[in-house]
Amino acid sequence: MREAGLNVVDFEVSGIYKEFKVKYRYDYFSFSISRLDLQKYSIGVLPVNSTKTVTERGDWEYLKTRYKIWVDQLSKELDTPTGWEHFQSENYLGLERQDLNVPFTSDEKKQTRNDLNSYSQYVHHQLNIGAGDKRIILEKLEELSSKVDEMNKFDWKSLLVGTLANVIMVLGLPSEVSGMIWEGLKNTFGGLRING
Repeated sequence: MREAGLNVVDFEVSGIYKEFKVKYRYDYFSFSISRLDLQKYSIGVLPVNSTKTVTERGDWEYLKTRYKIWVDQLSKELDTPTGWEHFQSENYLGLERQDLNVPFTSDEKKQTRNDLNSYSQYVHHQLNIGAGDKRIILEKLEELSSKVDEMNKFDWKSLLVGTLANVIMVLGLPSEVSGMIWEGLKNTFGGLRING
């Protein structure tokens, strides 16, 4: 596990007679081994790209190869930027205390709608996801456009971030796609540092 950049303490192991399981402590990824015969094993893998266990059979050499693939996939999943790290270090939508009850000005509404249109184009052309998932994101962005008239700056910016976070989770988008969603948001709405 060390060569993949993971720490041994991040895993839980359990086992009973003829069965052994390794589980990543902070998520559902797991790899289990059941001994069938002298040189035959059943392998149960809960991979990073599925919520369904994959069951395979093989000898000890196959088991080692398959385990290395699982660890490499897990390491890649954990090391891939998701975009959430930007929220910890940066307030790039300019959420400020004075925005709590301040409505958008006419110019700010126009700017925000233009930014939403640009971001929709980014989603449409840059994200490599299914047409149905893309349509859902674009519909949510369209709904946000009408909310500019109804909400103050702080609430609207919060709704934008919350909507995208929820869509990412509900659709189960892979981390590389969610990273692109947040990076595109940052780039498109970088000018949304609207003065109170």
